[in-house]
Amino acid sequence: MSRCLPLFFALCFLLVSGCARPLVLTVDSMGTPGQDARYVILPGMDSVRGDDLFFVEYKRQLAQLLGSMGYQVTENEADATAVVLLSWQTAVETTTVHGGGPVVGMGMGSSSGGYHRSGPFFGLGVGFPLGGGSGPSRTYRYQITLDAVSFALDADSPASKSLWKVILAAADDENNLRAAFPAMLEAAKPYIGADSHGPISVSVARK
Repeated sequence: MSRCLPLFFALCFLLVSGCARPLVLTVDSMGTPGQDARYVILPGMDSVRGDDLFFVEYKRQLAQLLGSMGYQVTENEADATAVVLLSWQTAVETTTVHGGGPVVGMGMGSSSGGYHRSGPFFGLGVGFPLGGGSGPSRTYRYQITLDAVSFALDADSPASKSLWKVILAAADDENNLRAAFPAMLEAAKPYIGADSHGPISVSVARK
């Protein structure tokens, strides 16, 4: 019996780890590859500094992804010919469940995201619970925006030129953007410097 216990726990671990839910998100992208540029990654929000610890972590992951795709990434703005503006938003939507009938939920998120834009945003939804009971149900919504813009190289050049842009949106039952961020970046990989021709649904494994 004692020799069976390790096998039992190993089997339980494999079953649990193998049943991890994928992260489903929406990707919308436009642009051209622009791999001849040298990119510096900067915050796309006024409220986030370059030494913000969350930004530093997200920037490192994005730099690794771009490097794996053949993009040149530099830490020195003076050496860069383009910038990737990285921004993110989070919000929570709360739905109150009463018995088995339809319910209406409203959510409000403290958000920062988009270039030179910040502020609250709201959500409203109607749902039909599958079982009885009552209580609040929370859905956490994330959005990541990658906006690549070229710098002016000389006085005769335009001030800036949009190269490519990717917008990623996901919903989760956990309030943990840091955990979802690597999977969301992985979903962005095929669409960086490409045109998705509108929002598309993508499912990726959680990292």
